[in-house]
Amino acid sequence: MTAPAELPVWATDNTNNGEPSSGQKNSGWAVNQFIVSSYFNWWMNLVYQWINYLSSGVDAGWHDQTPVGVPSAANATFANGRWTFGTGVSASYLTPIAVQPRVGEVITDVRVKGGYGSFNVGSGEFVVTFYKTTGNGSPTSLHAFDLSSTADTATTSFTLSSPETVVDGTTYYFDVQCTGVGTGGFHLASVGHKIGA
Repeated sequence: MTAPAELPVWATDNTNNGEPSSGQKNSGWAVNQFIVSSYFNWWMNLVYQWINYLSSGVDAGWHDQTPVGVPSAANATFANGRWTFGTGVSASYLTPIAVQPRVGEVITDVRVKGGYGSFNVGSGEFVVTFYKTTGNGSPTSLHAFDLSSTADTATTSFTLSSPETVVDGTTYYFDVQCTGVGTGGFHLASVGHKIGA
């Protein structure tokens, strides 16, 4: 769906805009009631202001979230704002972390805050994947972060090779998989996506 070419500009000089009383707002117009022009102008101008605000990229920028949900392995615990995948991990992962951008928004970048604890492990042992599903289709990976050699307080970001325009029926997720074995554990504080202006 394409946005209209112009905004519904109305009564921007505020010369005849009067806010109705709370009682009038609550009851609305009565049958056969004369509509006061200043009230109507106030309402139409408010609608214009909101549409202008919402169409100006209000959601642009980063949207980070702390992963929540029940881990599927007992050696994943949550404390102090981050998940810890513990000592001797052989296979551990969180319930996929859902991302809910609005239809029409464009995802340009993704990022993860987290990494290994006190040890450096092999490649591919701590991976966070950003992917999408459409309808009942198979997941499509958009980017995978290998955090196996990243410090646990680092923020790693990546610009998608092709900006992802959100369409109706598509759901986005971050999937966390940890298969490393060590003594220091892995940490994950947040995942995020960036909406282009």
